Amino acid sequence: MNDLIQILESRNARKEIRLESNDTFNRLHSIAEDAAFIRQLAQAYPRFRLYPNLRCGAWYADPDIMSACHGKEPASFKSTDGHFGEWSFNLRQRNLHLLQTISEHGGIILVDSTRHGKCFPDALSKAIPIWCAVINLAIAREYTSEVRWTASDSHENGALYTPPGSVSRSEHSQIELRLDSPLSILSSHQSSIFAQSSEFSLPPLQKPLRPIWITPDTSTLPSLTDIDFFPVLCVSTSKLVHEGLERRTAGFTYVQGSGDDHESWSQKLTPDLYWQHKSLLLSCARSDLSDLIHTLVSESAEASSSIPQ
Repeated sequence: MNDLIQILESRNARKEIRLESNDTFNRLHSIAEDAAFIRQLAQAYPRFRLYPNLRCGAWYADPDIMSACHGKEPASFKSTDGHFGEWSFNLRQRNLHLLQTISEHGGIILVDSTRHGKCFPDALSKAIPIWCAVINLAIAREYTSEVRWTASDSHENGALYTPPGSVSRSEHSQIELRLDSPLSILSSHQSSIFAQSSEFSLPPLQKPLRPIWITPDTSTLPSLTDIDFFPVLCVSTSKLVHEGLERRTAGFTYVQGSGDDHESWSQKLTPDLYWQHKSLLLSCARSDLSDLIHTLVSESAEASSSIPQ
């Protein structure tokens, strides 16, 4: 009998967690809390341009601090490219347009988040490090007479950087082997594929790229002046909390990685609509929120349909 009671209690607890996790009110207020951290980070590194990593990152990127990137193609690094055993450089989403921004502004901030269980999504902990390593080695090999660092130097200094707390030494080594394999995009006759198959050319960067990882738990932000690399800040904006949930005295439950999997909770609200009506949405009572979102979504759809094609 006691075992049955424990089973039922466990099921009820899991059901309650799912309900709280998918509650739109909780999600929007959690996003607002995390977005405040991104604003602080943008102020700490004002010369770096900020890009949300689609799709999740778009919920945290305030258009007020995105204005410098307005009209440019967003960043799109897939976590699946960093999944164990699937490590790869995505040829369909090369993100080469980011290189000009990095070169002009000295670095870049990439924003994403993940749900409970880990600090970083695989996009930040592995896909972007792979991207940096591939770009570094490709540039060094393509522009041997134009850059001040070589492929061998870059490799000796650690062409691949991964966060130790998220990527084991074994996995790191396996990823490095994948980069060096004959199937690598960096094989001598393939490196020119960047220029051949994309409108964005591969520029001769004068410094290599290096990923740096930041979370709300980062105690001290790194000083990034007088450095010999271009920093690619991989920012996981959500706090790491037990079970991915943490109740707030402000009347909502904080949900780690709230911007993720928005189809399950957003009620067709989009990041653009959220930022356009942020104050209205966050001041709305929980009981009235669904009606408000329905109204905003409907009005947006009507406005879009009235625009001449």
